[in-house]
Amino acid sequence: MKILFLNKVIKVLLVPIIILATTTVVFAQDPISQKDIQPYFDQARKFKNQDKIDLALETLNTAANEAEKREDIKGLIDSLHELALLYLRIDKEGDTEFYWDRASVLLKDISYPYGDGMHKYIEAILLHRSNRNFQSLFMLNEAKQLNNDRNFYNNLLLTEAKVYLSLEKYDSASKNLNSLLVNTDLFEKEYLTSQAYLTLAELNLIQENFSEAAKNGENALEVATHNGFLEDIKDANILLTSVYEKLGLYQKSLVNSQNLVQLKDSIFNVEKNKIEAKTADKIKDNYKTEEIARQEKKIEELTESQNRSELTAILTSAFLIIISLLAVTLYRNNQIKLKTNDLLQTKNKELQIARDGAVQAMEAKTNFLSTVSHELRTPLYAVTGL
Repeated sequence: MKILFLNKVIKVLLVPIIILATTTVVFAQDPISQKDIQPYFDQARKFKNQDKIDLALETLNTAANEAEKREDIKGLIDSLHELALLYLRIDKEGDTEFYWDRASVLLKDISYPYGDGMHKYIEAILLHRSNRNFQSLFMLNEAKQLNNDRNFYNNLLLTEAKVYLSLEKYDSASKNLNSLLVNTDLFEKEYLTSQAYLTLAELNLIQENFSEAAKNGENALEVATHNGFLEDIKDANILLTSVYEKLGLYQKSLVNSQNLVQLKDSIFNVEKNKIEAKTADKIKDNYKTEEIARQEKKIEELTESQNRSELTAILTSAFLIIISLLAVTLYRNNQIKLKTNDLLQTKNKELQIARDGAVQAMEAKTNFLSTVSHELRTPLYAVTGL
């Protein structure tokens, strides 16, 4: 009895565990498709911050192709947005708008707050670059309402600070930048810190606070050098060259100037620009070609669908015509049948009347003959004595 009881207890305990395990596996598989292309974004972000733009472009292009294959619309939207931002880094605003427009089309068909927020963020950057700074701030505020992702929010704060700087709202810019110096971003902590120091140094230079500009510029250079942020290293050296010159520290200014020359010769040279431009154009042209092919395929499918619809319409019309003809024929036959029945009934009535008249005539004839016969027999009976 104890063994039977124990078996029942085990069964009772195992069934929920198995169900829970199965359910966990099923639900755990759901977000996998969304995470599949995340490593591409992480790698592209790293390449971008280290100014390896050609590698970042190729990585994001791979992410877009993977999302396309899986029919992952959200992943494709994210890929297009990242490509749009990356093209801004190499000052190809026309290409940025191309990818932004493509993402706009996809966003119309789904509900995706993160994508909508990123879309407005890119628009805000474009507005800022065209000196429409108040419109840019408005768009940044709208983007902030749609997306609470930490990395997105930190980058938005940085962009907002740069817009404030353009509007000479230095206190607001400084507030944003100081908050980024101690950020806890999971993906771009060091890059955001480097950018914050660099932008603060620019603010200090505008306000002619040269000692603070030098301090923040050196901090930016240190963080950027430690992490290989080449663009920030270049910008920090440009800024420090100017700041130290204004401070009268010409030796330090010369060092930064020489660093800048070395950077331009070894890294930021014509060959690098050519490679980046070639990769950017190739990826954009390939995407446009693929997009044209996709649109042509859709047109073919729509044409086939239209042809099928037209054939169905023709067959339906023919069927309706046949049904109509049959209905008319049946109606006419029915009318002929009704008229024939009416005629037969009329003739039957006439025949009945004629028959009744004949019967009456026969009866009259019989009665007449009977009467005549009686009248003739009576005198004969008298003569013959019958």
